[in-house]
Parts: sequence; structure tokens; C-alpha cells
Amino acid sequence: MRISVGIDLVRVEDVRASIVTFGDRFITRVFMPSEVAYARSTADKHQALAARFAAKEATFKALGLEDEPRDFRAIEVIRESNGAPRLILFGSIKALADARKVTELVTSLTHTSDYASAVVIAYGEG
Repeated sequence: MRISVGIDLVRVEDVRASIVTFGDRFITRVFMPSEVAYARSTADKHQALAARFAAKEATFKALGLEDEPRDFRAIEVIRESNGAPRLILFGSIKALADARKVTELVTSLTHTSDYASAVVIAYGEG
């Protein structure tokens, strides 16, 4: 079994500033509608979006895609019924993960008023 890890740390203020500067263009380029809907249901949507952004960056790292073009919408962060986050891959990112024989992705998210962070562990064959 092969295991790889990705981690990312994001300033919540940077995500907020991107939303203020670029508006819907930033949001629709980076986040899935379900992620935006979830964030809007929380006490601080910027913290929730920053955590999801960190999870996407950590996923790229865990899959070894740091130097590849980023398709943020090919990664969706959802919440399980117990509140745990789960990653769903689509399109080119899913194809790359499949080609690298990734069998499972596990993530953990955390945030404060200033920072959001995510860790992603990719389990694979080989």
C-alpha cells in the first residue's frame, strides 16, 4: 500500500479579499454550488470556504499534482451526516487519481478566525 500526505494552510482574510475583489468569478472558479451553500449556512462563510480551499490545495499535494494546472472544481468537499468532511473527485483530477491507483482519500479540516488548514491522506495500491 502506498500512502501520501498533503497539507495546506490558508489565511481566511485572503479568501475574503478574493471574494471582495473578484466576486462570483472567484467563487464559481473555485467552489462547487454545494460548497457555497454549506458555507452560507455557517456562522462565518469565509472560514468555511477557506477550509475548503485548503482541502483542495492539500488534495493536489497528496496526489502529487503541485506543478499541474489547478482545476479546483474537480474536487468537492462535502459533509457526511456525522459532520465529517469527504472529498469527491471529478474529471481530470479523478482520472489522474485513478491512473495513480489512489483507492481512498481522507481529509481533516480546521479553522480559526484567522486561518484554515486541511490535511489529506491518499491511500493507493503499489
